[in-house]
Amino acid sequence: MALCRALRGLKSSTSHNLDASKYTRVEPLSLRERLARINTHTLSKKTTRLSQLLKQEAGLVSRTEDKEFDDLEERFQWVSLCVTELKNNVAAYLDNLENLIKKRLDKLLDFERVEEKLLEVGSVTYEEEAARHTYQALNSLLVAELPQFSQLVMQWLGQILRTFVALQKDLAEQVLQRAEGCVAQLPHHHLSEPAFRKLVEDTLGQTGNQLHVYRENFEKVLPPPTAQPLLPGSERQVQALLSRYGPGKLYQVTSNISGTGTLDLTLPRGQIVALLQNKDTKGNSNRWLVDTGGHRGYVPAGKLQLYHVVPSEKELRGQAGPRQDSQHPTPEPPSAPVCSVPAVTQPLLPGSERQVQALLSRYGPGKLYQVTSNISGTGTLDLTLPRGQIVALLQNKDTKGNSNRWLVDTGGHRGYVPAGKLQLYHVVPSEKELRGQAGPHQDSQHPTPEPPSAPVCSVPAVTQVVAVYPFAARSSHEVSLQAGQPVTVLEAQDKKGNPEWSLVEVNGQRGYVPSSFLARAPSPAPWGWTLPS
Repeated sequence: MALCRALRGLKSSTSHNLDASKYTRVEPLSLRERLARINTHTLSKKTTRLSQLLKQEAGLVSRTEDKEFDDLEERFQWVSLCVTELKNNVAAYLDNLENLIKKRLDKLLDFERVEEKLLEVGSVTYEEEAARHTYQALNSLLVAELPQFSQLVMQWLGQILRTFVALQKDLAEQVLQRAEGCVAQLPHHHLSEPAFRKLVEDTLGQTGNQLHVYRENFEKVLPPPTAQPLLPGSERQVQALLSRYGPGKLYQVTSNISGTGTLDLTLPRGQIVALLQNKDTKGNSNRWLVDTGGHRGYVPAGKLQLYHVVPSEKELRGQAGPRQDSQHPTPEPPSAPVCSVPAVTQPLLPGSERQVQALLSRYGPGKLYQVTSNISGTGTLDLTLPRGQIVALLQNKDTKGNSNRWLVDTGGHRGYVPAGKLQLYHVVPSEKELRGQAGPHQDSQHPTPEPPSAPVCSVPAVTQVVAVYPFAARSSHEVSLQAGQPVTVLEAQDKKGNPEWSLVEVNGQRGYVPSSFLARAPSPAPWGWTLPS
């Protein structure tokens, strides 16, 4: 009964939103920890309490009386005393039983020794006989007392457990009532459990589909690379690297690099370097070995982007003299392809001309790469491609920022491939296409070997040219082209003087087209190369 009243008192206190758990926690603290917790707030609080207690004891101030609480406290103290005495008595009785059990073991050894002597000699002394009777009496006492004690203890434990189970059930019912009141405030409380489960599954499914669509759109819409200006006076260094390594090996630093190791380089933003190896001696693909033209060392791969050279207007007119703006980085837009030469010649796959034409018209030649060796995809998003396959570059790193895995488009599938197994692919028009025949030809595209000097693949400064690649107009200021179509160049630059766009006239229509999509009429060996027949 007293325990029930105490529980009701605790429930009554919790109904006033009192968190009593912090007052019931018992922490075993050492003296040092207790002294460390003493602060000015604690001293002030305890001093005030002591002063108030002394005033009440001296009769200076009246004590607040609460007869109901005083009666409950007196009853609780009486119950606490009874429980403590009962616990002490049971503990003492248990100690006595443990001592008797230990003593029985000692007496058992004496009893066995006396029994052996009695069998051998036939008689024992008075002391030995007394030891024998002591064991027998002690053993009989334990045999009679232990079952009774065990039965009584089991009854006590059963009563205690039943009491706690009843209290726990009462508490669980109250918690369930409060929980039902909170659940009634939810928007879907009227639904049954199967209906609510189905609602949650449908919501999660819709959210998953939205995330999947967002991921696909995010992978399709890729931000263009940021163009970085060249460092002042670095034209000769870029020309030296270009003539030594070729344009496919040139990279530009996107942010300042501070070398921390002995073999690391410190480079400013905009520096042009040549890639020597896409991993260090330990196989770490995040540190690349580069050449600046004067020093060699390692730099973070994430701070490099592929650098492409766009010839200036003078170079397009045949003037090979150095000029400050002869090279500048381009962000590789689909409509402005770059001029680069692959290092190794790879034959096209049979029957892949339409696929190459589709990728070329969609992404432009600056985005096209060729597989240099067979690729076997190992992951879910990896592609398996044969040697010679043409793909379009979508992003030069994966979602984790790894620049060794590139996202590409084959024209029918998108996925990741190793960057080391791709080389920049460029299209050289056949002689028939340059003469105006726009029909597909088996030799209309093929990779070209690297010439001794950097070739020029933009529009020359002539009036009558032909379209090398098809171009679809995207606004009223542009005009569409077909491969091999005759084109008249009105101005070799736009209104701002940018030579990357040319004002042309096609079939009576005027508009701008990319200069790199145009070429002069065929000659026996244009640009010093021999075209296939």
